[in-house]
Order: sequence, then C-alpha cells, then structure tokens
Amino acid sequence: MTAPTQLRFNDHILDTTPTAFGPLRVSTDALADRDELHHRMVTDGYLYLPGYLDRAAVAAARQS
Repeated sequence: MTAPTQLRFNDHILDTTPTAFGPLRVSTDALADRDELHHRMVTDGYLYLPGYLDRAAVAAARQS
C-alpha cells in the first residue's frame, strides 16, 4: 500500500482532509444561465456540476 500523495503549492503542503475546503457549491441550478455560471467560475474558481457528464464518457476520456 502506498502513502497518499502530498499536494503542494509554493513549497507548502496543502491540507487535503475532507473538511479542509468546506462544501462545494453545486451549480446545476444555473445551467441555463451563462452569466451566472461565469460569475460563479470567477467567484469560486470552479463549477461543480455533479451528474452533468456521462460517466462512461468520462471514464473513456480518462483512459485515453
């Protein structure tokens, strides 16, 4: 069994425990609102869209 990889940023080890970052804001409620999605990307730095992509397509993309 291998040890988990330590994530680093600017030579600092990042805390990757499940509570370190807090909950993610789900953005599926804003799929039809391009401006709101853009705002959330700028504000949060990510879009969390659970279930939006086809799982099989994502798995195939990971393999390629």
